[in-house]
Amino acid sequence: MRYWLLLGLFAFPQPIVVAQTHVTHGEVKAFIQQLEQSFNQQDITSYGNNLSEQFKVIVQLSPNDQITFDRRDFLSLVATGFKDNPSLTTKYALTKITNAGSATIVEGSSTETDGKETVRGRWRINLTKQGSQIVITQMELFQ
Repeated sequence: MRYWLLLGLFAFPQPIVVAQTHVTHGEVKAFIQQLEQSFNQQDITSYGNNLSEQFKVIVQLSPNDQITFDRRDFLSLVATGFKDNPSLTTKYALTKITNAGSATIVEGSSTETDGKETVRGRWRINLTKQGSQIVITQMELFQ
Protein backbone atom coordinates (compact mmCIF):
# COMPACT_ATOMS: atom_id res chain seq x y z
CA MET A 1 0.00 0.00 0.00
CA ARG A 2 2.78 2.39 0.89
CA TYR A 3 4.36 1.95 -2.55
CA TRP A 4 1.11 2.76 -4.27
CA LEU A 5 0.95 6.06 -2.40
CA LEU A 6 4.50 6.91 -3.45
CA LEU A 7 3.75 5.91 -7.02
CA GLY A 8 0.66 8.11 -6.88
CA LEU A 9 2.79 11.10 -5.90
CA PHE A 10 4.94 10.66 -8.98
CA ALA A 11 2.09 9.76 -11.30
CA PHE A 12 -0.06 12.73 -10.28
CA PRO A 13 2.33 15.39 -9.04
CA GLN A 14 0.84 18.48 -7.49
CA PRO A 15 2.08 21.71 -8.98
CA ILE A 16 4.48 23.59 -6.79
CA VAL A 17 3.59 27.27 -6.74
CA VAL A 18 6.46 29.62 -6.06
CA ALA A 19 5.45 33.18 -5.29
CA GLN A 20 7.18 35.57 -7.63
CA THR A 21 8.51 38.48 -5.62
CA HIS A 22 10.45 40.31 -8.30
CA VAL A 23 8.98 42.32 -11.11
CA THR A 24 9.97 40.94 -14.52
CA HIS A 25 11.67 43.08 -17.18
CA GLY A 26 8.49 43.02 -19.27
CA GLU A 27 6.40 44.11 -16.29
CA VAL A 28 8.88 46.93 -15.56
CA LYS A 29 8.67 48.24 -19.12
CA ALA A 30 4.86 48.11 -19.12
CA PHE A 31 4.73 49.75 -15.68
CA ILE A 32 7.03 52.61 -16.73
CA GLN A 33 4.98 53.17 -19.92
CA GLN A 34 1.78 53.29 -17.86
CA LEU A 35 3.40 55.68 -15.35
CA GLU A 36 4.57 57.95 -18.18
CA GLN A 37 1.09 57.88 -19.73
CA SER A 38 -0.55 58.81 -16.40
CA PHE A 39 1.89 61.69 -16.00
CA ASN A 40 1.41 62.96 -19.55
CA GLN A 41 -2.38 62.79 -19.22
CA GLN A 42 -1.96 64.61 -15.90
CA ASP A 43 -4.06 61.91 -14.23
CA ILE A 44 -3.03 62.35 -10.60
CA THR A 45 -5.30 59.51 -9.43
CA SER A 46 -3.75 56.91 -11.76
CA TYR A 47 -0.28 58.27 -11.03
CA GLY A 48 -0.93 58.00 -7.28
CA ASN A 49 -2.26 54.45 -7.60
CA ASN A 50 1.28 53.43 -8.59
CA LEU A 51 2.70 54.55 -5.24
CA SER A 52 2.58 52.39 -2.11
CA GLU A 53 1.06 53.82 1.06
CA GLN A 54 4.57 53.85 2.59
CA PHE A 55 6.04 55.60 -0.47
CA LYS A 56 8.76 58.17 0.00
CA VAL A 57 10.78 60.23 -2.45
CA ILE A 58 14.30 61.48 -1.86
CA VAL A 59 15.38 64.45 -3.96
CA GLN A 60 19.18 64.73 -4.12
CA LEU A 61 19.94 68.44 -4.48
CA SER A 62 23.68 67.85 -4.10
CA PRO A 63 25.81 64.99 -2.73
CA ASN A 64 25.32 66.31 0.81
CA ASP A 65 21.87 67.90 0.53
CA GLN A 66 18.57 66.07 0.10
CA ILE A 67 14.87 66.56 0.73
CA THR A 68 12.45 63.72 1.56
CA PHE A 69 8.70 63.76 0.88
CA ASP A 70 6.03 61.25 1.84
CA ARG A 71 3.33 60.02 -0.55
CA ARG A 72 0.78 62.72 0.26
CA ASP A 73 3.23 65.63 -0.01
CA PHE A 74 4.74 64.27 -3.23
CA LEU A 75 1.33 63.86 -4.89
CA SER A 76 0.44 67.39 -3.79
CA LEU A 77 3.60 68.70 -5.48
CA VAL A 78 2.87 66.76 -8.67
CA ALA A 79 -0.75 68.02 -8.72
CA THR A 80 0.47 71.60 -8.27
CA GLY A 81 2.92 71.08 -11.13
CA PHE A 82 0.09 69.86 -13.35
CA LYS A 83 -2.07 72.84 -12.39
CA ASP A 84 0.72 75.38 -12.96
CA ASN A 85 1.94 73.72 -16.18
CA PRO A 86 -1.01 72.24 -18.12
CA SER A 87 1.31 71.33 -21.01
CA LEU A 88 3.88 69.54 -18.81
CA THR A 89 4.97 66.20 -20.29
CA THR A 90 7.71 63.70 -19.58
CA LYS A 91 9.58 60.94 -21.36
CA TYR A 92 11.17 58.12 -19.35
CA ALA A 93 14.11 55.98 -20.44
CA LEU A 94 15.23 52.83 -18.60
CA THR A 95 18.94 52.27 -18.03
CA LYS A 96 19.20 49.45 -15.48
CA ILE A 97 16.98 46.85 -13.79
CA THR A 98 18.27 44.80 -10.84
CA ASN A 99 16.69 42.59 -8.19
CA ALA A 100 17.53 43.24 -4.54
CA GLY A 101 15.74 41.27 -1.84
CA SER A 102 12.02 41.45 -2.53
CA ALA A 103 12.35 44.71 -4.49
CA THR A 104 13.23 45.38 -8.08
CA ILE A 105 15.41 48.47 -8.48
CA VAL A 106 14.92 50.38 -11.70
CA GLU A 107 17.19 53.20 -12.82
CA GLY A 108 16.54 55.59 -15.63
CA SER A 109 16.36 59.13 -16.85
CA SER A 110 13.59 61.54 -17.65
CA THR A 111 13.08 64.57 -19.83
CA GLU A 112 10.30 66.92 -18.74
CA THR A 113 9.12 69.85 -20.79
CA ASP A 114 6.37 72.42 -20.62
CA GLY A 115 6.95 73.62 -24.19
CA LYS A 116 9.28 76.41 -23.07
CA GLU A 117 11.77 74.79 -20.75
CA THR A 118 13.23 71.27 -20.71
CA VAL A 119 14.58 69.61 -17.56
CA ARG A 120 16.56 66.39 -17.60
CA GLY A 121 17.13 64.22 -14.57
CA ARG A 122 18.05 60.75 -13.39
CA TRP A 123 15.95 58.60 -11.09
CA ARG A 124 15.96 55.30 -9.24
CA ILE A 125 12.81 53.57 -8.02
CA ASN A 126 12.14 50.49 -5.90
CA LEU A 127 9.26 48.40 -7.24
CA THR A 128 7.48 45.65 -5.33
CA LYS A 129 4.46 43.51 -5.96
CA GLN A 130 1.51 43.89 -3.62
CA GLY A 131 -0.71 41.04 -4.69
CA SER A 132 -1.00 41.42 -8.44
CA GLN A 133 -0.29 45.15 -8.37
CA ILE A 134 3.15 46.66 -8.88
CA VAL A 135 3.87 49.76 -6.79
CA ILE A 136 6.74 52.15 -6.17
CA THR A 137 7.91 52.05 -2.56
CA GLN A 138 10.76 54.52 -2.90
CA MET A 139 11.95 57.00 -5.50
CA GLU A 140 15.21 58.90 -5.69
CA LEU A 141 15.57 61.88 -8.00
CA PHE A 142 18.96 63.24 -9.10
CA GLN A 143 19.78 66.32 -11.15
